[in-house]
Amino acid sequence: MRRLFEGCSRSIDFTPPNRQLFPSDYANRIMELTAFPINEKVPGLVNILKDHHSATLIHSFETTLVALKLAKQYDVDAASIRTIFLGALFHDIGKIGVRKDLLDRKRKLTEEERQELYSHGLVGSLIMRDIGLEEISCFCREHHIGNTRNYNHPKDLSKRHPLTEFITLADLITATLDSRRPYNKHAHDVKRLSKEEIIKRGRKLIEKKKKAGVFSQQLVRVLYNLIDSNDIFPPPYKSKDDFDDSDFQSLIDHFGLRDIFNAIDFSEGLPQN
Repeated sequence: MRRLFEGCSRSIDFTPPNRQLFPSDYANRIMELTAFPINEKVPGLVNILKDHHSATLIHSFETTLVALKLAKQYDVDAASIRTIFLGALFHDIGKIGVRKDLLDRKRKLTEEERQELYSHGLVGSLIMRDIGLEEISCFCREHHIGNTRNYNHPKDLSKRHPLTEFITLADLITATLDSRRPYNKHAHDVKRLSKEEIIKRGRKLIEKKKKAGVFSQQLVRVLYNLIDSNDIFPPPYKSKDDFDDSDFQSLIDHFGLRDIFNAIDFSEGLPQN
């Protein structure tokens, strides 16, 4: 087993954006969750994200599933599995601070809107810190390194947590290559792109990012093995409306995460209140 788990750096600049981070109702609910044990904080945060933007929640579960498939094939240890589970599930939690109409945009963003959208990484880090999960706060900020024009400098890549690339690659697979995303040029078609089309579009992009140091050769090889074995893609659905009545436990089951979730020990390796 490979032990890649380390705590996120506590030297992160937590200077918040010059605006209200998210609606006061969410702030109150997050404050209430600070007193809960980790296994109760998780569904609490999931419910907040679902109430704000269910499509982001579904994407988060898909990212978690793909990241864990990569990690299991990579043979990481139990502590790393737990960290990837939490880091992937909440990598976009900061989007509760982004306006819903911006998340659902079907047009090019203005520079001001782009900055608001990109701030979700910092907002997510603040949420993780305040709720007592600072050791996974870095994934909120780092999962965009190498995947957006704002975070492409080699020094940013060199400072990443060793588990970040699992989440970044899973995020790329489940977002950039998903035809259901409203900003995707294929968004008029509610059906997911065929696996062959995803592979064709994805390999060229992933190879480019591998050469830039975003993804290691070993992790990319693991991804291709999963693709070849037909075991990388999340279970299909038509639209986010399919999950309107779903609670945390039913989402865990739908995305095939039950065994992993039940096996996770939340009592070790994470900050306790």
